[in-house]
Amino acid sequence: MKINKKSNLISFSLWVTIALVNWASGTEPMHPTILELRQSFEQSGGKVTILEIEAKARQFREVIGTTNFSPSSDVEKVIRDAGAVAVALFNYKSAKNMNISDTNEPTLLAIDSLLEKVNAAIVKDWKDLPVLLNVSPPSGTPRGAAGMNPNAIADPKIKQEYLDRIAENQNNNLKNRQQKELRDVRRKILLIAYGLSVSNDSNERWGRPQVYARFAKDEESKVLLDQAFGSSRK
Repeated sequence: MKINKKSNLISFSLWVTIALVNWASGTEPMHPTILELRQSFEQSGGKVTILEIEAKARQFREVIGTTNFSPSSDVEKVIRDAGAVAVALFNYKSAKNMNISDTNEPTLLAIDSLLEKVNAAIVKDWKDLPVLLNVSPPSGTPRGAAGMNPNAIADPKIKQEYLDRIAENQNNNLKNRQQKELRDVRRKILLIAYGLSVSNDSNERWGRPQVYARFAKDEESKVLLDQAFGSSRK
């Protein structure tokens, strides 16, 4: 027990030292990552105050501003985590009477930032690129077979061409998955806005014109909202 207390005291002292150094140097403390924000919501058990929600919204907006949605091996998860944070922010604040007409509402500004980033990364009229289970090596490859090990190719020129084909195939797969994830995230957010607009609890806070004005920033978003509202009487 004494060792644990001493360890905790050292950790606290180190935290205070770092905080004082940051304050003295004018350095801003590092913001949590998107994943850390998602985990904090998942671990909160629904016990989050309005001030905490708004603080997380401001952090989320800042980190989204520096997030790169270019195709990569981990961007699909980044987009998914960002969508989960946005949905959590939306649900928490809507439960606490968030008003869509409040243009300076931190949560809505954070969601606006994510949607702006998502819409910019979405390719209009996207058609999935071809993806092969096993890439074939260039014609003329000795004992060539789809999916073969590039290191089995002795000719450096043929080997590089084969590696390029494999890289292109992997990149096509990443791009396809990214575009799907981007659209899934946008759809979840837009349908929450739609759901609030037709809810009896929303009163006039989420009227259809306000939802369109705030969230239908591109043709695909407008079509999705048209379909949602078209299936209801409102």
